[in-house]
Amino acid sequence: MAKPFPAHKVKSHLVYTVWEVADAFGCHRQTVIRWIRQNGLAADTNCKPWLK
Repeated sequence: MAKPFPAHKVKSHLVYTVWEVADAFGCHRQTVIRWIRQNGLAADTNCKPWLK
């Protein structure tokens, strides 16, 4: 079963990289990328690295 995105742990006024989000939530960066692609997490995907 996939991990749900814990939105309450993110500060909306800060910008995070995929790696920072993965570290904060104790998950793999690919999990964060899946959250972004499934529209569970807003992100700027126009540049690399993706930013939340």
